[in-house]
Amino acid sequence: MSRYVERIFSPRDDHFKKYWSDNPLSGMRNLGNTCYMNSVIQSLSNTQQLRSYSFHHAKPTQGKAGDKTIYRGSLVRAFTSIVNALWSGEYSFVTPLAIKDIVSENHAQFGKSDQNDAHEFLLILLEMLDDELKKKDTEMSLSFSPTIVSPIVLRLTRNLKPLSLGETPTASSSSSESGKVSDNETEKSQTGNVISDNFEGKLKRKTECMGCHFVSEQTESFYCLSIPLKRTSISFGLTSLQKCIELFFQDEFVDGWKCDHCGQMCQAKLSTSLHTTPNVLIIQLIKDYPTKADKLKVVFPQEDLTIQKENNNNFDFYDLYSYITHTGNLSRGHYISYNKVFGQWFCCDDEKVSKSALCGISDSIYLLFYEKKG
Repeated sequence: MSRYVERIFSPRDDHFKKYWSDNPLSGMRNLGNTCYMNSVIQSLSNTQQLRSYSFHHAKPTQGKAGDKTIYRGSLVRAFTSIVNALWSGEYSFVTPLAIKDIVSENHAQFGKSDQNDAHEFLLILLEMLDDELKKKDTEMSLSFSPTIVSPIVLRLTRNLKPLSLGETPTASSSSSESGKVSDNETEKSQTGNVISDNFEGKLKRKTECMGCHFVSEQTESFYCLSIPLKRTSISFGLTSLQKCIELFFQDEFVDGWKCDHCGQMCQAKLSTSLHTTPNVLIIQLIKDYPTKADKLKVVFPQEDLTIQKENNNNFDFYDLYSYITHTGNLSRGHYISYNKVFGQWFCCDDEKVSKSALCGISDSIYLLFYEKKG
């Protein structure tokens, strides 16, 4: 193991060995209200495209263990190293101190010991990784040479072809089940950026003046869809994720809107559609409960979440591989990541990892990670 990877762990972690046969995953040390960060990293490390990218990453420059200069401020290096460590089978838990330090250099709120929002951290982490990968000076050889070889890594990479510079694994060639890898996993993507190629989707927003019928359009990129939870008719106290998504994309009519084309105050029709669907669809559930009695349990599918694209007759289907729950409130709460590996669900609660089961109904689910099928 490289000393660069060793820097990610605190020294006292090294004697905590675990048995891969019982549990293929490692936990993550809570550094003081950092469950929001741990849950996000766990879910991203179980994202097949990022995991494969990390397994193929070249070994970083050797240096003295604990020497921060070996990071060179690179979040990509820190992230890929910790993903390798989480899947190494050598540690009961690892310490994400490097990621915390690097992210907090530009976003000071994450450097403190306060509770933070997992959704906010997720977006910032993906944005920082994406920005760094777009810089030419961070490019490096990605020839196949896993930094850590363990039973789980060998199982996950046994069918992988070598990656050359400018290639990233994409969902179009992957299995819908996290933990399975197809023969063509490393098929060349459009940009060679593992973040934008897999996580970025595009929304198209249209505004139609109902007076002159002039239509204006705007396209915006997203890493995560924020879906408001609304009551649906399935049962009292329950709501359907599928139905809430459909309601999110329903047309909305607004009165008293001034048209830039005809200059009249009239009614407008607002339409939102998915112009481009991402390989990895992340959904944030927006909860606004006036009272505890209004709290809803969400029914969410494990397979075949149906997403309608811009063309009404065109659909994409997604399978769930990870989700994050949140209990408590924004200032005082707890985040837990649940991940599917080789058909088995695991609960990743900071340092503790245990087998779990998916019931498909939850009042605490907050972030869901789906992978496109096909």
